[in-house]
Amino acid sequence: GWSDIVYFEEEDSFFVSTSKGKLHKFLIKDGIPAIQWSYPEDTKNTSYSNPIFYQNSVISSNFSCRGKSCEGEIFQLNIKTGQLEWNINTLSKISSKMAINNNILAYSTLKKQTEVSNDKKAEIHFISLIEQGYETLGKIILEGEIWTGINLYDDKFVVSTLDGWVYVLDANLNKTKEISLEALLIDSK
Repeated sequence: GWSDIVYFEEEDSFFVSTSKGKLHKFLIKDGIPAIQWSYPEDTKNTSYSNPIFYQNSVISSNFSCRGKSCEGEIFQLNIKTGQLEWNINTLSKISSKMAINNNILAYSTLKKQTEVSNDKKAEIHFISLIEQGYETLGKIILEGEIWTGINLYDDKFVVSTLDGWVYVLDANLNKTKEISLEALLIDSK
């Protein structure tokens, strides 16, 4: 796959997203990996996402592109059973790293292009994770495509783009905070 293998200490299990877009949960039994569950059952997608843990769930993503058309999915699964708790479909590629601060999930996508242009943009979406679901808070648009994803450092989301920009955003969000680049931007270079 394209992502890191992530260890979940509480269950002594491992999670990996494959290059075919499946998320697998597996254990090591007698030195041999044994798959407990996989999501989704069938896929022609790919994934660059490192799975992340939130309460009793795991969150990941996958996407598929055919020609200029892309579709993606962010999803949350029950960590024990692999049952789908919620998913968000998007008409874009989804980049690798997602980040959670408190109960706010941030993930990035490429902005859908309506015409051929060198001015590529990316979107960062913010959702509030609630019991067995989510609430959309909003999104911001940045200059340049994002392929490395979003990192969390000291209550700040840090994002770099292919246009050479590094953005530092306030990660202390809640439902009442305005979601705009102006309101969230701490610094950019």
